[in-house]
Amino acid sequence: MPFFVSGGSKTTLLWFALLYGLGMTSCEDQSVTIPEGALQEHTVDLSGQWHVVQVTLNGTDITTVYDFEQIRLTLNMDQLPTDFEIETGTAPFPVVENGQWYYNDPAYPTSISFTADNHQRSVDFAAPPISGDSSFKISFTLGCPDNVYTYTFNKQ
Repeated sequence: MPFFVSGGSKTTLLWFALLYGLGMTSCEDQSVTIPEGALQEHTVDLSGQWHVVQVTLNGTDITTVYDFEQIRLTLNMDQLPTDFEIETGTAPFPVVENGQWYYNDPAYPTSISFTADNHQRSVDFAAPPISGDSSFKISFTLGCPDNVYTYTFNKQ
């Protein structure tokens, strides 16, 4: 008798062997159909018109302190990001002129870049955006690196 089988564990070992054998004989080769394009990465779609609904400065809500509702951002896409239009009124924003925009990674973006008048400004997403969501957040500084603004946009 092997050294690892003693007394009641002999029955347990026998049941284990029996169940293992049954499991192995009951397996059938099943083909799995993966739809075409299911494994392709797709560009996150943030196209549309967006407006600011909340602004925080270092975690403190300052939405009512300034007229941030003036900010309107239109992001255009043709499968990939193309151009943007921005209306800020007098509210602060990283860019104030229309131009081109793009992601740092089209499928898994962590930042968005705006290029206008030969100047580029990249800002981080506060959370990764998802296609079809009705909101997204960006975080950035306006000069002083100790002051981090987070703007929450909702789709119009």
